[in-house]
Amino acid sequence: MKIFLFDRFKIPGGIRAIAGRLLLFVFLLSLSPGRLSRAARSETPATFTVVVLPDTQNYIQNLRRIANRQMFREQVDWIVANRRSRNIVYVTQLGDLSQSINMAKGGHEETTARAISEERFRACDTIMRPLDAAGIPYGIAVGNHDQFPLAGDASGSSTALFHKWFVNQGGTRSRFDGKPWFGGTREAGNYDDHYDRFRAGGKAWIVIYLEFDDDQVNNTADDEARNGWALQLLKKYADHTAIVVTHNAGKLKQKAFSKQGQLIYDALKDQPNLVMLLGGHIANLNGDVNYFRTDRGALPPVRTYISDFQSLSPDGTTASVNGGNGYLRVMQFSVKENRVRVSTFSPYLEKRGQPNQFAGKGAHQFEKPIFGGAG
Repeated sequence: MKIFLFDRFKIPGGIRAIAGRLLLFVFLLSLSPGRLSRAARSETPATFTVVVLPDTQNYIQNLRRIANRQMFREQVDWIVANRRSRNIVYVTQLGDLSQSINMAKGGHEETTARAISEERFRACDTIMRPLDAAGIPYGIAVGNHDQFPLAGDASGSSTALFHKWFVNQGGTRSRFDGKPWFGGTREAGNYDDHYDRFRAGGKAWIVIYLEFDDDQVNNTADDEARNGWALQLLKKYADHTAIVVTHNAGKLKQKAFSKQGQLIYDALKDQPNLVMLLGGHIANLNGDVNYFRTDRGALPPVRTYISDFQSLSPDGTTASVNGGNGYLRVMQFSVKENRVRVSTFSPYLEKRGQPNQFAGKGAHQFEKPIFGGAG
């Protein structure tokens, strides 16, 4: 390629050669298709971390004045403070972000219940804002306690308060609009079912969120619509490794899918890029974490992780249930080793020099393959 501009101005040959190569590089770079978002194009080291925030509802509610919002704040603060040292590339919240008043249980007049629920969503907004300020990618699953006035009702405008005060922060524009990791929603302007994308460990990842729906008997049309949408995403992004997040994915004792989780799995099981389901919702006094794998013949197994610490009790009694004690889950991925290392701890307790009651317990500190492999 002859650069006539250099001939005209009699620029020395050495400089001409360097400048010519630079212009050629810029020209070739401009031909790159750049189909992925900025988040998907940016690369991270082989080992990276995804932080999982199980049900945070009781912190927002200040349950029994034992669980408190500071537990939630310090979870978020820890994520921001450890972003670089842990290479945290993504945060997922498993649903029941807040604790809306469930009018089906009575005890509240609707105007009062609405006001309480609105205040709690505003508190969630404030607590999560440091993630926005730090530019840390994250997504929220819609749980039954994020729905109002009836928990578990996925129809109509049951997430109107969630959208108004958390997603839109009291305005008209979603906090996720323009975020490089945000992929889109199933329905325009409705965050109930959405997806995110990022790139880490040399791979592109997609995280698909499906709203909690408690009715798989009288109305399965909603399930079919959202699961069909998720299926199309898995096909469209067949080169992405997929994680599906839904609030009620599985049963703790049975180590099996919930009704909704089973419908999701049945709809998506033939897609080889699906490797993981995450869920919360189900808890017990021991804070047990559920893990099970579902084999798919020649395809890699799907591994399901259920975690929820809201009913956690240090002494095993209902009298001291503390809403979760600030415990979260850290999932450290190594694509090269095909391993995800799972650890469970509480930034809130650690900051106060209190012991991690899950230290050394195999149900809470363990590792599994990401893709195929035993375990």
